[in-house]
Amino acid sequence: ARIRERVGETVILAVILVLIFSYIFTRPLRKLIQGIKLVSKGDFEHKIIIHSRDEISHLADAFNQMEVDLKNFTRDLALTTAEKERIETELHLARDVQQRLLPTTFPPYPAAPSVEIFARMVPAREVGGDYYDFFMVDKDHIGVVVADVSGKGMAAGLFMMEIRTLLRSNAWNNLSAADTIVRTNRIISSDNPSVLFVTIFYLVFNLRTGKATYCNAGHNPPILIRKNGIGLLTAPDGVGKGVAVGVVEDAEYTDAELFLDKGDSFVIYTDGATEAFNLEQKMFGEESLIQCIRDNSSLPNRDIWDKIFQAVSGFQAGREQFDDITILFLEFLGGAP
Repeated sequence: ARIRERVGETVILAVILVLIFSYIFTRPLRKLIQGIKLVSKGDFEHKIIIHSRDEISHLADAFNQMEVDLKNFTRDLALTTAEKERIETELHLARDVQQRLLPTTFPPYPAAPSVEIFARMVPAREVGGDYYDFFMVDKDHIGVVVADVSGKGMAAGLFMMEIRTLLRSNAWNNLSAADTIVRTNRIISSDNPSVLFVTIFYLVFNLRTGKATYCNAGHNPPILIRKNGIGLLTAPDGVGKGVAVGVVEDAEYTDAELFLDKGDSFVIYTDGATEAFNLEQKMFGEESLIQCIRDNSSLPNRDIWDKIFQAVSGFQAGREQFDDITILFLEFLGGAP
C-alpha cells in the first residue's frame, strides 16, 4: 500500500512538472502566435519580447525585424499609391484641358465654302502637348496652327493653353505668319520658368485667292498635295523657317508664300505620326505617311485620316502609343465669289 501511495505521488508530481515545463516552454510560442495574429490585423507596433536564447528567441527576433520591414513597406506603398493617384489625376486634368481647346466642328466655317478643314488628335496615354487650331484673322483670311509642346502632363497642357492664347491674340488682323510667331516667341522666351518649348507650323490662308503665307518654327514640314503629285513642302533655305518657340528670345522668323489651286491641300501633322516605332525599332517615317495619303487620295479627308491612323497603329502593333498623333487637312475648294 505504501508503495502504491509513493507511485501515486510520483505520478502526480510528474504531471505537475510536465504542466509547469509545458507552460514555461510553450509560453514563448504563444507570444509568437499572438504577435502573428496582431500583425495580421495591421498592428505593426507590437513587439515580441522573449528572453531565452533558444530557437524561439531567434524566431521572435526575425519576426520583429519582419514587422519593421513590413511597416516600412506599407508606408512606402501608401506614399507610392498616393503619388500615382496624384499623377493620374494630373494627367486626367491635362488631357481634359487639351481636348477642350481643340475645335471639333467640321466644316468650321459654313460661310467660307472655299476651304475645307478636317483635323483630329489622338492622345497618347501620357498626355503630351499636341494641339491644332484655326480661326478667322479677318473676313478674308483664316489662321491655321499645328503645334507640339515639349514635355508631358499638366505643365505641357498649361503651356499649350498659353501658346494658343498668345497666337490668337497676335494673329488678329496680322497677315504675316512670321510676325505672329515673333511676337509670341518674344513673350514666351522672356518668361519661361518651366523651360518648355513648342514647335509650330502656322499659316495665314486667303479664302479668295488661295494664297498661303506660312512660317515653320522648328516643326515637321507639311505635306503638299497637288494635282501633279504629293510631297513634303520645301522652301529656300532660311525662308519660312525658324527655331522652336521658347528657345531664343530674339529668334528671327520669315514668311514663305505659295498659292493653292482648286483641289490642292496641306496636310500638317506632328511627329507622333512619323516617329511611331514598331517592335523592330523601325520608324514609320515621312515616306510611309506620304504613301498612305497617295494610296487613299480619292477618299474624303476624314477617311484619309482614318486610313493614316490605321496604318500607324498597325505599324506599331504590340507597342504602346508613345506620343500624341495630330493631323490636319486644309483643302482649297476654289476662290469665294
